Amino acid sequence: MYQTFETVLLRRLGYQPTRLREIMKSAELFEVSQNQAIGARRSYLWGEWDYFLNADVGIMTWQIVCRPTLIRIIKEIVQLSKDLCFRNRKTNKDDISPDMIQNARECPVEGLLDWTNGRSLAWCHPDRRPSLYVSKRINKVTCPVCDKRFDAIDIVMNRDGLSFPEAVKRLCS
Repeated sequence: MYQTFETVLLRRLGYQPTRLREIMKSAELFEVSQNQAIGARRSYLWGEWDYFLNADVGIMTWQIVCRPTLIRIIKEIVQLSKDLCFRNRKTNKDDISPDMIQNARECPVEGLLDWTNGRSLAWCHPDRRPSLYVSKRINKVTCPVCDKRFDAIDIVMNRDGLSFPEAVKRLCS
């Protein structure tokens, strides 16, 4: 059993927690639901847990290898459980997901304002001559008069007087 444990140990020493994004890619590759993929990873981790917990090894090997590995396994199981709960939670009408926020932030700011020769009128102060200009690289609008920067969500919130969730929903629709 000790020989077998060492052989398996060498193979498993490269154990690294799998990130949720990698699990989602695997789900797409194998054409299974994301919940099934997370469940499969959790089942695998519980199998690893049982293996290391029941390993017939000396106290030194247990302290150096088994114990830290078990701690890493349980941390990943807890994180996957949290991710699964977050993905399956029911949403209220005002609730917005992180994906919606990211999509709203990536919305091009050029389409939100009227532009004349690369400049636009500012809504944040009285402006007769256009002073806003766009930084396409970072997708933000800058007002040199106010010394402020606005992303797509900030523009919709400040210009239209909307709350954060309302602005995100408007940009996503």
